[in-house]
Amino acid sequence: MKTKLLASVLAGVLISACSGSSSPFDGKSPEEVAMFIFSGFQKGTVRKDKDFELKVLASQDKPLVLTINGSAQGQSRDMATFSVTDQGNCSFLYSVVDKGDQNTFGTWQARIDLSGLTDAKLVYGGPTDSIALAGSKIQCLASGRRECEWMGKNFAKGTMVRFGPIDLDERQDGYRELKEKTLGEAVQSLKSKCKI
Repeated sequence: MKTKLLASVLAGVLISACSGSSSPFDGKSPEEVAMFIFSGFQKGTVRKDKDFELKVLASQDKPLVLTINGSAQGQSRDMATFSVTDQGNCSFLYSVVDKGDQNTFGTWQARIDLSGLTDAKLVYGGPTDSIALAGSKIQCLASGRRECEWMGKNFAKGTMVRFGPIDLDERQDGYRELKEKTLGEAVQSLKSKCKI
């Protein structure tokens, strides 16, 4: 009888210990989680295709600054930098600086207040995907080539362009589902960090 009771208790302890949910965003700073939500980028991410490689390199943690580096045919260059500064109360300063000739990412800075965030969804279509942050307030503060003017309407609706993630292959089965699942985990993590 004691053996059965001990086995039951031990099984219960093991099951409860193993059932704790973990997220890829556990242990990450609010800046790291916000960066992933806004841009889709995480430091250390690498994507290798046949003739091209993209790397996401962290050059600074506070504020978080990530550099997107591309290399092909033995040449390497920085394509853009993305930065996130935690301004408190679940408000962030998000900056994008395009380093290329073709203005792929644009150069702009926005204040993104997520204190009222109720939902986040990926919006597909167009040259890049976007993210809709319901309940957020996005204000464009500065831009290099009229990006504030072009993106202002979307910002007013809580929607903005999202460039990543780069480590997922769009051609693989379940690509969208995985992107949406990871975004959901990031949003839940940030909500708990911000106490929303």
